[in-house]
Amino acid sequence: MQRIIATFHPQAWVNNHAVDVDAQGECQFDVTEYVSALGEENALALKDYSDSSDDLVALAHGPDWARHWPGPFFVTVEQSIRDYFEMLDVAWDWA
Repeated sequence: MQRIIATFHPQAWVNNHAVDVDAQGECQFDVTEYVSALGEENALALKDYSDSSDDLVALAHGPDWARHWPGPFFVTVEQSIRDYFEMLDVAWDWA
């Protein structure tokens, strides 16, 4: 079954710029239950590199190390959400 997978991207401040750094653990986490409960319209409104997707780390139980990350970060999930709802649409077309 298709799942919605978010990816946590840790960063650190270097000369007042957020730069990517090595992860301290698994970066991908399953947000299917939380995001699908939002409904398709609200789920598709979640945008990468924004508070709406960043909040998934706490709201959808991201990896423990990521929930406690002290520096900047961003979360990507848009494509996985689109793929999930496209799969559901195809499944309904076959039903």
